Amino acid sequence: MEVETMKSYEPRLGIMKSTLMAIGLATLSGCGFKNPSVPAGHEGYRVNKPYFIGKHEFVGTLKGPTSTGLTWRDFVLDVDMRSNTMSEEYDILTKDNLNVKFRSHTKVSLKEGSIRDVVEKFGAQGWYDRNVKEQSRTIVREAVSRQNAYGLKEQSEQIGASILQILRDMYKDTPF
Repeated sequence: MEVETMKSYEPRLGIMKSTLMAIGLATLSGCGFKNPSVPAGHEGYRVNKPYFIGKHEFVGTLKGPTSTGLTWRDFVLDVDMRSNTMSEEYDILTKDNLNVKFRSHTKVSLKEGSIRDVVEKFGAQGWYDRNVKEQSRTIVREAVSRQNAYGLKEQSEQIGASILQILRDMYKDTPF
């Protein structure tokens, strides 16, 4: 019977070491190591979420495109900061009791560097629907309902300018 030498076990030891290392890295990544990233045109609100005890803690902001690198229990909530055009359709009764159908288009964006206010005060996802949509619809309805139906076309630029000024004044001290 032959006695096995240590050299015959070397290939197996290498495979075992690699396997154990892969299992260890997979376990660590599942336990909370993350590499959160923020795409271009977005800003990220970075928080640290403790694994067992404690509360969420604000760490900082990130401006995309970037990533944090490998971190322990850090998460990033990213918000699109690019301008968007929001379109709305209306059926409004005018001053002379005629029903008018039309569309309005509003270009809305968040101010650069305002991600912390947006997340903490206005809610990150769906900020437009909760904080701007209904208010702007109300302003448009009021401005149009004060006009005669036959004068709307000629006065559309003045109506648009007055609506824009009201919205700018209304959202002057906000991140919108």
